[in-house]
Amino acid sequence: MSIIVIVRTDNIRIELDDWDDAGFDQDGNLTQKAKEFTVNHMLNFVEDFRNKLDGFVGEKVLVGEAGSGVIGGPELHELNANLIEANCDDWDNVCLFIPINKEIEASELNDIFLDMPKFGQFMTIFPNHVELVTQLYDWGEHDTGYFADWVPEDNYIIGFANEDGSYKQNEEKPYYDELLKTYNHAIKELS
Repeated sequence: MSIIVIVRTDNIRIELDDWDDAGFDQDGNLTQKAKEFTVNHMLNFVEDFRNKLDGFVGEKVLVGEAGSGVIGGPELHELNANLIEANCDDWDNVCLFIPINKEIEASELNDIFLDMPKFGQFMTIFPNHVELVTQLYDWGEHDTGYFADWVPEDNYIIGFANEDGSYKQNEEKPYYDELLKTYNHAIKELS
């Protein structure tokens, strides 16, 4: 059984802000060049992550806007070069849904993500036994989150495992409801 890790690569927006046009056209949409940069950044992230896991990342990685919902479930796309053709309303809120095909502890995932400073700031969500936790990374260090030792862990538990492998919402964190729906949909798509 594989587990699914969510990664939102926040650093893309920061890097695009340094561009003359900040990656936007006159209508406020990402330019083709900015979309290519974004997709390549995501592809590079997954490749680096796959290498750190000795290849135990599934071949199919999905991409979707966090919490985006459409009739029949959230719209998820396969991560590949054709993703630049996808019509994402909010490229800043796009998440990777990465399957891992081996047993791995959350603390090991945390160590791997800490060892990825070249990807700047990014947010992750992954299972920790029966909990689904969130952790933010900032250039190879903890920002805030479950593994940051200066904040209470309970603040970063967003869901709990169901017997069927899906996750239910932590009632104290209702603002993650749409993201959990997308996560559970990704679990089905990648199973």
